[in-house]
Amino acid sequence: MKCWRCQREYGDRDFICPECGALQGPRPDLSHFDRLEMSPSYHIDTADLADRHRRLQRQFHPDRHASRSAVERRFSLEHATALNDAFRVLKDPVKRAEYMIGLRGLDMRDESNQIKLPPMFLMEMLELREALDELSGSDTHVERGRIEHDVASRYERTLDALGAGLDGTDASIVVLAQYAAQLKYLKRILEDLHALAD
Repeated sequence: MKCWRCQREYGDRDFICPECGALQGPRPDLSHFDRLEMSPSYHIDTADLADRHRRLQRQFHPDRHASRSAVERRFSLEHATALNDAFRVLKDPVKRAEYMIGLRGLDMRDESNQIKLPPMFLMEMLELREALDELSGSDTHVERGRIEHDVASRYERTLDALGAGLDGTDASIVVLAQYAAQLKYLKRILEDLHALAD
């Protein structure tokens, strides 16, 4: 890569030109894992992720580069934005799974990539929705707790299966995408259950 200011070559991991000291722009080809200096893995230490994010944010924070050129101030803001995007995706288990599936070639956000879920699962989700609609009043506390326990347990089992598949090498991309889509359904139901409790 060449420095935008002095045109000297610099290393792939350098964000400051070793020759002239100019801040370089963020590399668009870096994965979220690379950007946060982590090995690509579904199972991550979220405390370590947060520490890395804070450390790198301090390094690239726009206030730290306020006295630099307009180009470097823009690069600083772009670095900070890219770091925040990477952190937002990697800290959320569902978004992290979708991202890793995308790295393997299947963009789950693309509507043309419709993920077919098993009819039995969809029927169970419909029944859970109906059960949620019937929950009202103070006498449903026990029933809500039972449903929440069942859904949370299923969420964790699906999360474990998805994580094992993403960190392994032999899982089908379609199966991984189905797990990720199931997690979204289960997560929504858990969020709705928590809203009912409030």
